[in-house]
Amino acid sequence: VKMAVNPFCEIALEEAVKLKEAGQASEVVAVSVGKGDSQEQLRTALALGADRATLVETESLLEPLAIAKVLQKIVDDEKPDLIILGKQAIDGDNNQTCEMLGALLDYPQATNASEVKLESSSVQVTREIDGGLQTLELTIPAIITTDLRLNEPRYASLPNIMKAKKKELNVVSINDTGVDANPRTELISVELPPSREAGVIVETVEDLVDKLKNSEDPKRTLYLLKHNAHWAEEYEKVTSTKAFVPVSRDSRLDQALSPSIAFRIKVFLVTLHTPLLSSKRVRRSDISLMDKP
Repeated sequence: VKMAVNPFCEIALEEAVKLKEAGQASEVVAVSVGKGDSQEQLRTALALGADRATLVETESLLEPLAIAKVLQKIVDDEKPDLIILGKQAIDGDNNQTCEMLGALLDYPQATNASEVKLESSSVQVTREIDGGLQTLELTIPAIITTDLRLNEPRYASLPNIMKAKKKELNVVSINDTGVDANPRTELISVELPPSREAGVIVETVEDLVDKLKNSEDPKRTLYLLKHNAHWAEEYEKVTSTKAFVPVSRDSRLDQALSPSIAFRIKVFLVTLHTPLLSSKRVRRSDISLMDKP
């Protein structure tokens, strides 16, 4: 499998390079923690504009805390004014390294940045939050994590790819850092989600009732019904009730189903009521029909 730079880290690198191009940064140093093969991704970072790179080599899959401790050692040596990370890796999706690094260094931090403005002794970071935008001002040195809308990463040109081969790439063993990288959690398994079964198309309402009666998952069948206006109309004709209003106990559909399945369908019809098929909203009085058998 061909590996690539984490997309959020590409955004972080692009922002660092843009700051240097604007004359606000003197040097961009790319850092990675991983196997020796990670040198390829660091060469890509050099081709995209980083001045030099450091790889902390390890054959183990490190947890966020161990990575944060390694980065702490790098920061202690390099003394950067601004540390920019991708907000998370798209394989583990932990979204923890930045926060842990900030705690270890006691640095101010701003996560999920959508805009960054660097001043002489501070940095303003705009974050997208529920309901609007939040702007923070941090005293440097500081830590920032990037979100998708911060920028659009550039592509490496062929001349820059060739130049990257001559740039400095320092490889350090994790043992030389003195960091305790022992795992604190155990990975039990990684599995693909179960494959989705193919849907079933029925011709009549009677066939639908039969499918509901014998279905292992009647909720899924009704969910398909909910998004089909034609079947909603047919459903109302057969059951003499509005679609997605709780089914009465003496309805045709209710009589065809076992009590346990009928109750499950009632609850589903209420919770997934939508104005897509009916403008009538579920009233509290309707829910009285939902008494569990």
